[in-house]
Amino acid sequence: VVHHDFWTTFAYEGLGIGLGGFILFLIPTYRNQFINTVSSLEKKVYSIIAINEIIFVLGKLGPRFAFTLAPVALVTVVNGLQPFFILVYGLLLTIFAPNIIKEDISKKELLKKFISILIIFLGIYLIGK
Repeated sequence: VVHHDFWTTFAYEGLGIGLGGFILFLIPTYRNQFINTVSSLEKKVYSIIAINEIIFVLGKLGPRFAFTLAPVALVTVVNGLQPFFILVYGLLLTIFAPNIIKEDISKKELLKKFISILIIFLGIYLIGK
């Protein structure tokens, strides 16, 4: 990002993802599985996939754009808070909307999740130093 602008680096990433997908498509087993799966989908599923892809691209744009505005270490630290928020959202949805998501919120599982997040935070702290 230091030597190229945002759109150039985003284009390079897109080319890399496209090239990786193309290489996988050259393998007959993967190609046949992909074609069989796509041809068996209902039409309404395509709109859900399209919305998912738009959200994915926007999700990739955010941090990449942030890298052009702030030091990479700072952006990495802020991105590192994501697991914590995912845990909180998962807990809230499990408690208040169990029909949407049902997490295992036993003490043992919550302890493992909190320890994992603390390890991630420690790693982010060490990267930021």
